[in-house]
Amino acid sequence: MTEKITTDMSSATSKMMAIIFALMPTLVLFAARGIVPALILLMIIAAVDLWGRRPPLPNLGRQWLVPFAFLGWAALSTIWATDHASALKSLAGISGVFAATIILALSIASAGPAATRKISTSLMIGFAVMCAIYLFEYATDGMLLYIGRDILSKGQSTLKDYRVLYNSGLIILTGLAVPLILAVWFRQRGLGVLFALAIVAAAALADAAVIIVALGVGCLAFVAARLLPRAFPIAAILMLTVVGLSLPFNTDRLPDPRIEVPTGEGLWPPVASRMLIWRAAAENIEKTPIIGLGLNSSKNLYPSSTRKLVKVYYDHGPLQIFVEPIPLHPHNVMLQIWLELGLVGTLLFIALLAQGFYTIVKSDLTKNARAAMMGSATTLLFVANISFGIWQKWWLTAIILTFILAYNLCRNLAAKTEHADIGVSALHDQAQG
Repeated sequence: MTEKITTDMSSATSKMMAIIFALMPTLVLFAARGIVPALILLMIIAAVDLWGRRPPLPNLGRQWLVPFAFLGWAALSTIWATDHASALKSLAGISGVFAATIILALSIASAGPAATRKISTSLMIGFAVMCAIYLFEYATDGMLLYIGRDILSKGQSTLKDYRVLYNSGLIILTGLAVPLILAVWFRQRGLGVLFALAIVAAAALADAAVIIVALGVGCLAFVAARLLPRAFPIAAILMLTVVGLSLPFNTDRLPDPRIEVPTGEGLWPPVASRMLIWRAAAENIEKTPIIGLGLNSSKNLYPSSTRKLVKVYYDHGPLQIFVEPIPLHPHNVMLQIWLELGLVGTLLFIALLAQGFYTIVKSDLTKNARAAMMGSATTLLFVANISFGIWQKWWLTAIILTFILAYNLCRNLAAKTEHADIGVSALHDQAQG
């Protein structure tokens, strides 16, 4: 009997990927930058998989135009960058991340139903384990991390605040929260509720308010996108365009933490620091607004010697904080694109985001799945505009990998669950009926 020929991913390959995805959430929790070697390992497995079965590749045609135009402009900007070596190094890193994620995306997209379901299940298990570990760490004041540090430092650990080290990992994982909760809910509702509570608890107990706020933003975006499936992506892109293009010129309208205000009306110190950084970025954008300063030039604008004590006004009165005008990057993706790639790069970046939203809208996903993808994308955009540098390889890897995994989770939602009772969306469906 002739063996049936299939182009689906082999069982061995899907098992290897499933194991990595099951371990990845915990790895990212303890060491967020560990997501880069994890991506490299996955890329190697995916490349071998694609070479072995040679599945038909999608014909994206014009969809490649905007991403390559943006990458091409970033490459061109290395010519006038302040540090050519640093700019070229960043370009190589960005190109490598994009290449690796394209290979991985093609492998998972053509894996077949059994393999994609196995990958999704392993990711759910990995997330559940991560939440359990974080809650255990909180309850025991970081026992596991202290034990690990003591072993590595031979009993001379100097770790002070264990929760700060988990913040980056939790922020990365927050981007997957909405699709994961939805996927678990459709498999088993009781487990979905428990899963959601565990994620909310982990986010609420974190040391950074941005984590719980980002989770809330993602949930609100999911609800809005589910109730207004056509209006939400249009409104999101319009708002992003207006805010993104006007941000450098409206930064001076933001509160200046250096101006004395009545007690109780001051800014939280981390917020005050961001305000000062954004003001410095806006001032530099005005120097070369069309083409920018060149790729990754943010890190070279100010030497470390410019870091100094600045008096800001906290809720409880004046406070001295250390501030560097721009420490490596502006902690805001729109300002960083403006600063380094200018108006040209900003327009291409907005077009890239618009294409992403359009792709979600035109996908063959269910309404619930498309809304979950919108929630995931909005969460990542929110975080990117208040934290991290867009060219940091671990953060760029996290963004793209999150999007791939979110899509894989969402496409596994069966069409028969389209009108499943998920609260506000169900009420909306009933009202329309």
